[in-house]
Amino acid sequence: MNFKHFLSTLMLLFPLLSFAQTTHEPYVSPNEFVLLEKEPAPLNLNELKRLIGYPRAAMEAEIEGKVILRVLVDERGQYVKHLVIKDAHPYLTNAVTSKISAIRFTPGIQKGKPIKVWVTIPFDFKLLQDETPPLKSGVFFSLEEAIACPNPGSVVELYLNGKGLTAFPNEILQFSNLTVLELGDNKLTGIPSEITSLTALRFLGLQTNRLTSLPADLWKMSSLRGVNLKDNAFPKSYQKALLKSHQDLIFPKDDKGKVVW
Repeated sequence: MNFKHFLSTLMLLFPLLSFAQTTHEPYVSPNEFVLLEKEPAPLNLNELKRLIGYPRAAMEAEIEGKVILRVLVDERGQYVKHLVIKDAHPYLTNAVTSKISAIRFTPGIQKGKPIKVWVTIPFDFKLLQDETPPLKSGVFFSLEEAIACPNPGSVVELYLNGKGLTAFPNEILQFSNLTVLELGDNKLTGIPSEITSLTALRFLGLQTNRLTSLPADLWKMSSLRGVNLKDNAFPKSYQKALLKSHQDLIFPKDDKGKVVW
């Protein structure tokens, strides 16, 4: 190749190289100080903390502590990824990191435009000396205990993870004020359409089951803020359909903000 031919080829490639450089997303360092006109503000932090709850194993072992995360928030206020800054104990840290992708913010504003920025979020776990028993607090870890509650309307959180369930317990439908329902790590193959009668439901954990579809009306529930669908048997076509219309409600997400199936 002569010099003139080489120069012509280089000139043709130059616009492509420039385009690649200008479209490359800049790295956002978690340690970089960013001056903002408006800081990101969490929209559902209290709901997320209720979803995380106090890990039963940590409660029984009387473990306390503070978990601190740095969360990268994109221009839409969506979770991108996180770093653990302070790990109090695996029971506590795992409880937080397994749910953190459900958090939502108002975007950070710099020079009048939303930008991607890191936010520090602490989670405090402290056992109260006069802590109210689950029967009175509305938080239950077995269906039997919840059913035994004199007032079904006082059951607001129900955690049935790893109970070996093969079918959705219809007794759950009597808890009209239920806000958190965890059914992960079971063997469920279906969810009844009657679940929409739980009009206060905000978070629904269905991870690690055998589900292939969900009731269409589930996504019409105005109270719903997040559904964990990881590790099920959804066909690829069904996954794509859910992502097209309900991606914001589905978690967990990876460090690029994509739903983890």
